[in-house]
Amino acid sequence: DVIKVNIYLVDGCELAVGFKEFQETFGELEKPPLITVLKVAGLANPLCLVEIDAIAVVEEENCMCD
Repeated sequence: DVIKVNIYLVDGCELAVGFKEFQETFGELEKPPLITVLKVAGLANPLCLVEIDAIAVVEEENCMCD
């Protein structure tokens, strides 16, 4: 389950572009995660305008923790 998404947009890139990429990547979610959008001067790959990272939690079933 994705619980947090960061969208990094190169300064000058429209906010709508970042959300469009998010929707194409994750689709329609019943419970959307917390989303943070950050404007940055540039990304590691200078050809990219948008970068998305996510944090997910996987619930362990039948965990036999001591």
